[in-house]
Amino acid sequence: MDQQVSSQPTNQVAQLIQESSNDILRALKLFMSDGNVIELRCPETKRGTKSGYFNNLNTAVKWATLLNGNVPFVYITINPVNPELLARAANRIKDYSKYTTGDNDIVRRRFFLIDLDAERPAGISSTNEEHEAALTKALLIRDFLKEEGWPEPGLFDSSNGAHLLFAIDLPNNEESKNLIEKCLKSIDALFSDDKNQKPRILVDQKVFNAARIVKLYGTWSQKGDSTPERPHRLSKILSLPEKLEIVSVDKLNSLAAMYVEPIREPKGYSGDDFNLETWIKEHNLQVYKTKSWKNATIYVLEQCPFDSSHGRDSRITKFNNGGISFGCFHNGCSGNDWYALRDLIEPGWKDRKENNDFQKNIQSNNLTNKKIKIPTGFTASQLMKTEFKDPLWVISGVLCEGLSILAGRPKLGKSWLCLNFAVAVAAGGKALGNISVDKAEVLYLALEDTPRRLKKRLAIVLQDTPAPEGFYIFNDWLKTDRGGLEQLNNWLLSHPKCKLVIIDTLAKIRKATNSINGIYQDDYAAIEGLKSIADKYGIAILLVHHLRKMTSEDPLEQISGSTGLTGAADALMILKRERGRADASLFITGRDVEETEKALEFDKVICTWCVLGDAEEYRMTEERREILEVLKNSKEIMTPKEISQILRKNVGAVRKLLITLEGEGLIKKVGYGKYFIGNSGDSSNSIHSGNSGNSSERVTELPQELPQELPHENAGSLERRGFSESVTRITAVTENDNFLAGCGPGDSWQ
Repeated sequence: MDQQVSSQPTNQVAQLIQESSNDILRALKLFMSDGNVIELRCPETKRGTKSGYFNNLNTAVKWATLLNGNVPFVYITINPVNPELLARAANRIKDYSKYTTGDNDIVRRRFFLIDLDAERPAGISSTNEEHEAALTKALLIRDFLKEEGWPEPGLFDSSNGAHLLFAIDLPNNEESKNLIEKCLKSIDALFSDDKNQKPRILVDQKVFNAARIVKLYGTWSQKGDSTPERPHRLSKILSLPEKLEIVSVDKLNSLAAMYVEPIREPKGYSGDDFNLETWIKEHNLQVYKTKSWKNATIYVLEQCPFDSSHGRDSRITKFNNGGISFGCFHNGCSGNDWYALRDLIEPGWKDRKENNDFQKNIQSNNLTNKKIKIPTGFTASQLMKTEFKDPLWVISGVLCEGLSILAGRPKLGKSWLCLNFAVAVAAGGKALGNISVDKAEVLYLALEDTPRRLKKRLAIVLQDTPAPEGFYIFNDWLKTDRGGLEQLNNWLLSHPKCKLVIIDTLAKIRKATNSINGIYQDDYAAIEGLKSIADKYGIAILLVHHLRKMTSEDPLEQISGSTGLTGAADALMILKRERGRADASLFITGRDVEETEKALEFDKVICTWCVLGDAEEYRMTEERREILEVLKNSKEIMTPKEISQILRKNVGAVRKLLITLEGEGLIKKVGYGKYFIGNSGDSSNSIHSGNSGNSSERVTELPQELPQELPHENAGSLERRGFSESVTRITAVTENDNFLAGCGPGDSWQ
């Protein structure tokens, strides 16, 4: 065992370290109080992950003491575990443990953890300087929260950094998870160091999960090799009140309300950046006191602007990055943020702001004196001599650079189509089954999906292949008028290899509509900023949207919203499918896209859309199949009218197809306008696999049992019309018949 090397901390921290003793026992008592079950876990041992569940304190102490120093780490769950998990390994440690505690196994949230560590390469211990800086930062955070009315926490040396533990009492649900996550983001925004600071101490924002584990205090942490510069250390309890008081939900909500994304206010006040102090004075908000911290300045108000009975429990926070937030301790104010405060103090400020400075300039006669730069133009001759690069096709013939809208009715497979696009581009594979694409990074804003659902869907699409590295997924993003455009711009600056951004859906990211502007202006403004970003970076941005309930002959009129949306977008895609059917059509049109309509098929095994070919040709082939099936299942000869009534098709169109099929020898005509399929011994009874113009290309005769692609069809299927099976594929295609493509490399149409 390597001996601990002194980290030479500040006098206060050094005194606390010297006072620690019996820490294993004290830590286990803390987490096992009230008979709670805990898990002890030791990862990265020679015998895999060691794990066991304990409700007996003495036994837990014995096992922890035995493990200490003989394994790299000993961890413990900080929140009580479902007692039924004792059956996995009751009051003992088990080698090669397959199952450990998950978030759903936590009974209730009892602790709020703040974890501080120095930024450093993975797999190594911290230096003495980094260790000391983390401990010092923990003391600053503790003092800050005490000033906010929080009770005394437990302070711990995690061996490489520092921990603060506050007692809480929350149910284990999504709401509690979100609250703890926002609290950590607030602490991070207030106290994490800037990138250029060394050592750089960061607040870990990822420790919000209910099944969080920490090092069992009093045990060794052996990360990497122990060196004089980066020694192994003992985790310790530095200070722990006899009883931890519970932090109220109001205090947690107030801390969570301090968090804000780095959004800057628009220019104002004579062209300077928004000045918060000036704004506070102009609107007569009384400030009780001002507190300055490392990354922010906090203005505590004499009373809450929303409810004067809340007293001094509200504050405005100005972050050094330019962001501003408002928060109040009370639950009644939990939804009141900085923008809500401005709406309260300055009704209509968003609508007036843009015009205020312009009107002031006119009134003061400054407009004519102001130098306004004329934009750069060009002559027609210059334009004709200029060579432009061809537009970038992210997916050839389908998705071009610029802003595109993919619209379709709910639950028809738009998200599956987007996932197919994303995986294909990120992996450099094939989109829609057989369209080769160049590899590039992809940003996917899946704003209506949970990580659990996304993982399940991605596993189906990948089919045991590794997930592509350049595929980035976010479930949360700011709206375009609340900093979402700035977030996207900043992300793209740091990911120059990105060529595709998918936003699912537009409704989740667009700003709120304004009845004053009108629907056209609102719709145009909703995507104008996104189009500018697509043009700036030369990438494709795909927005997922919905169709109207009412139908129209013009596909563009089916897209929900005004022509402001369809006019601002560079390209439009409309996915249409009858519910229950595997086949669909994808209509595509745009400025740089030749108008086309592709036939698609949904592969239920890998949940991927595959292109079949031109939609018109495919529809013609489908109608031929349906007619052949009707005649096959009929015991009598049939007229075109009888067939059209069964299929609910136009009798004229059916009559033309019957004449074509007869000419190809697939059916026979008896008398005046009556048809049937010849017996199986007739050599002329064969099915044409392509369109009617290639009558020389044949396949074998129609089998007696026709394959059915999907077990269920929609209300318009042949089954509803009295036929037990529907023909969706043709077997034994000749090698020349290749217009129906398979769903992937090496697949043939069957």
